[in-house]
Amino acid sequence: MQDADNALKGVFLRLTSPQILTEVIAIVLAGLIALAGAHVVRTWHRNYLTRTSAVRQEVWQLRTLEGAVLLAPFMVALVVLLAVRWSLSIVTSIHPWAPSGSWIRRQVSYFLITRTGRSRR
Repeated sequence: MQDADNALKGVFLRLTSPQILTEVIAIVLAGLIALAGAHVVRTWHRNYLTRTSAVRQEVWQLRTLEGAVLLAPFMVALVVLLAVRWSLSIVTSIHPWAPSGSWIRRQVSYFLITRTGRSRR
């Protein structure tokens, strides 16, 4: 029972490490920026459709525009996450505590080994 408590405590300590918190904050910010971008695009789209020039457009053009409006938040989130990943890779070369994918794999492996007593194969 003591080993399980120590393993669980270790996981929570790792989850509150600067690396993980940085990644969580980056994901939350990307989501908020995507929501703001979606609001701006939907407002523009609504105003565009109320103009008389939109009535004269072909159906495929309006459907393509609507598809772009639906995909815009996801594209904004992807661009923000890529920018954050790029900036964190620059910080990684400067600060050794910055997050990396191999760090996360090592932590998961460590947790599985301490939890089950054997390595995952």
